[in-house]
Amino acid sequence: MRVSLRGILLLQYGLRSQSQKVLYIFFGFLFSLMIFFITIKFLNIRFEDFYYQYIKFASSIGTERINSDSFIFPINFSRYFVKYKLMHLAYFVMLFILINNIIQKKKYYFTPDFIFIISLIFACYILIFHQMLTLNVKYVYFYIPILIAFSHIFALNNKYIKFLSSLAIMLCLVSTSYYFLKYIDKRKFLVSSQNFSKNKIYETKIIDNQYNFKWITNLNPDPQNEVKNLEMIINFFNQESKKGKNYITITDYQFIMTNIRDNKNIFIGKWFFPGVSHPRSNSQLFEKYKKYLDKKIFDNKVNKIFFVYPSWFKEINKNYFTDVFSNCVTDEKVELKGLIESINIQKCY
Repeated sequence: MRVSLRGILLLQYGLRSQSQKVLYIFFGFLFSLMIFFITIKFLNIRFEDFYYQYIKFASSIGTERINSDSFIFPINFSRYFVKYKLMHLAYFVMLFILINNIIQKKKYYFTPDFIFIISLIFACYILIFHQMLTLNVKYVYFYIPILIAFSHIFALNNKYIKFLSSLAIMLCLVSTSYYFLKYIDKRKFLVSSQNFSKNKIYETKIIDNQYNFKWITNLNPDPQNEVKNLEMIINFFNQESKKGKNYITITDYQFIMTNIRDNKNIFIGKWFFPGVSHPRSNSQLFEKYKKYLDKKIFDNKVNKIFFVYPSWFKEINKNYFTDVFSNCVTDEKVELKGLIESINIQKCY
């Protein structure tokens, strides 16, 4: 009874002492909520659209990769250990200390060192898992110097493995050099190695017509030819704008719209890929998105959808939007020697 009474009194005291902070949080939350609803009302955004786009659809992104056979699975020694061997070597000293102390000390589980080492090693596996799931650039190697720094500290504090502190520093130098040569200098994480060569880089002003840029991409092995094609594409859209009809452009070259002198291009997104930018055709959210897209196209009187090539997602995007407007697409055209394809959706509204 005394314990319960003491607990109630402590809780009451805590609430009194923190009441001002709780009020700040409460009114801050109400103020933020009010600003949010005023904003969407001012911008004429329906709450339902916000909910499906930013909550329902956003929470569904990545589910296909988790169940895919080419991302997380198969889980094997080669993919998760050999491929990231430098990361695993970086925490080896801490792992050795952890196992040794668990055997030697009975209450080691309750020490800050145990929690600290476990957290560092566990974070390493989380980063590797995330790397496998996203297939982004190999940024996970940034974690190696952090692991080595703490391995060095723990090794110095242990007289039996103090000599490993020097090996940890050597491993840091090797891993840093490896990352620089393979991913920074050769740009392997940006473009495929067979397409990237420094002697192929082509200087151009195509992005803003003022400053020279060193141009090379993984979409075309010939940078000079790629820039010429882009100039043709930009000229094509400048001519298209004179027709006075609205259109949508879907392209991996997102910057080209800044070089087109018209406001006829209706943006529905900067990057298009089913499952990431918008729901796939087999998704439960597809019909919601289709209705939203139909309304926007109707409101803006969009006449055509253009697909600019080359593109990483050429067939996927074209097939997707052809499915979306399957009941009203009148014709398809290929122009500029295959650099541009279009579908006519004028009869969709």
